[in-house]
Amino acid sequence: MEADFEFIAESIPHIVWVAAPDGATEYFNRIGSDYTGQPAEANYRWNWVDLVHPDDVDRARAGWAEAVRTETPFALEYRIRRFDGAFRWHSFRAQPVRDGDGKVTKWVGTATDVEEREELAAEVRRSQRQALESLTLLETLQSATPVGFAFVDEDLRLVRVNPPLAEVAGMPAEKLVGRNMAKLEPLLWPGLEAQFQQVLKTGDAVVNRELSGESRRRPGRVRHWLTSYYPVRIEDEVLGVSLVALDVTERKSAGHFRALLTGLLEGLDVDEAAGTMLASWEGSGSAFAPDQSAPPRVPGQPAEGAASPDGPARPDRPFTPRERDVLALLARGMVASEVAETLGIDLSTVRFHVRHILEKLGVHSQLAAVMIAVREGLVDI
Repeated sequence: MEADFEFIAESIPHIVWVAAPDGATEYFNRIGSDYTGQPAEANYRWNWVDLVHPDDVDRARAGWAEAVRTETPFALEYRIRRFDGAFRWHSFRAQPVRDGDGKVTKWVGTATDVEEREELAAEVRRSQRQALESLTLLETLQSATPVGFAFVDEDLRLVRVNPPLAEVAGMPAEKLVGRNMAKLEPLLWPGLEAQFQQVLKTGDAVVNRELSGESRRRPGRVRHWLTSYYPVRIEDEVLGVSLVALDVTERKSAGHFRALLTGLLEGLDVDEAAGTMLASWEGSGSAFAPDQSAPPRVPGQPAEGAASPDGPARPDRPFTPRERDVLALLARGMVASEVAETLGIDLSTVRFHVRHILEKLGVHSQLAAVMIAVREGLVDI
């Protein structure tokens, strides 16, 4: 080994090694010996393989053998064992040295410690994977959950919105992005604006606020939501507001209906309570609207089939399973369209079943049918 080469090799702050034309190691500099904790001679020939991490041995040996066979530059990264037993990543590079005839006379290589770079790269990969997992989870929740989600920026424009909330506006979610909330839902915006402005101004969440109103898609029908508003921030800067909205229309309507129906069954004035109930469902598409074909009601007399002690106790013909399902949903305060959606049937089919229910109970209004069914234990509320 030439003295000048050895001098240069010993001054380089990396592991330097030299191999014979067949790839067998012939020289290992002091940096390499200090790193491995072994004398240079211990790593000569193919003994260097013992330093390689077990998971990297096959790849390292095959890569070096291929470079020697093809007489092409060698470049590979793998882990080698330090004197304390720790394995650290190194970047190995080697070039063939040729004589005047182009024949390989030796190989000169270096090994540079890149452990910190590998750790940083691994951390970046972990962070990217975690971000992807979080994004995938968010996308799954947004698309699968019945709860409405939206992210609105500081200019009150929609940045993200999931299908349940997009359904309120009657447009695909992707077409809502970039639209101003105030212009998108002018009927609902008065009930939303104060909460959005409060979160943007204070940076504090506003939770569990009830919102009731008509959407532009379904004017004339009041819906109810339980809403919460959360600041979306980076450090101290609030970038916008995350809206979470749970549609509680069915729950609220059912609770109202059950309260009135319970009052009727406990002996409250039938005419007054029934009138209140029917008025509350009027114009909402409720299944409890009176049958228009029913004979006119005589003032001062209870409606036929109302919760009178003398009313019919049982249908003259048994209910079918589907009729019982329909009646049970009506008793929970659902409107006909909601019954159809819940059971997966057409609205006309619901009306067909309701007509048979009325005929079997001998009454003319759905309200009276539900009152009798509940009173007699045919359905529960």
